[in-house]
Amino acid sequence: LYQKILLYVKDPIDVLLGLAQLKLLEKDFIASIGYADSILAKNRLHIEALLLKGESLLYLKEYERAHTVYAALMNQDKSKFSGLLGMGKLFRKQKKYDNASLYFSKALDMKPSNVEAQFYNTPIDEVTSDRFIFQLIKREKEELQRLYTWAHLYVQYGYFQSATLLLNTILESDPEYYPAQILLAETYGATNQYGHAIDMYKKLSAVFL
Repeated sequence: LYQKILLYVKDPIDVLLGLAQLKLLEKDFIASIGYADSILAKNRLHIEALLLKGESLLYLKEYERAHTVYAALMNQDKSKFSGLLGMGKLFRKQKKYDNASLYFSKALDMKPSNVEAQFYNTPIDEVTSDRFIFQLIKREKEELQRLYTWAHLYVQYGYFQSATLLLNTILESDPEYYPAQILLAETYGATNQYGHAIDMYKKLSAVFL
């Protein structure tokens, strides 16, 4: 399905980015890094490619290489915020929580309204509580892109119930919000709700295939 969607993309760099994202979703991290490196060979400071490479390196526990990637991002004004977040994730993966909190806090100072910065600066018990989720829906109900970003973070860390609530809220507002449909299908699959997942993929296939 993702490969079919990429057929509509004309820019070669965007195609490589899409393939890097696809392989990251498939957890084929070596392949994702390969596509990111193809972009970086042409532009060694390409922000999106660096971010994708950094994320794959984190999954592979290639922490020194990931540190180099996030340091490069922090050294660019346009990507300093992303570099700070990435460095926070790196230290969090290494269970160096004090260091992680320092970088996450600096990122929040730069962009107080950013969803990722808010997520990483909120204690897990709070950010996954029903009270927090319902307040989030009430506050962000008209901001579908922000809700989607929250949902994506919950899926990333395995908080599928919270993600499902947010994704269904998005689709109630906009039934054709395709990124939410795709993520909800993945969430159903991850939680063994295969009937729901198949139904979602059938709907998406009717649009893109």
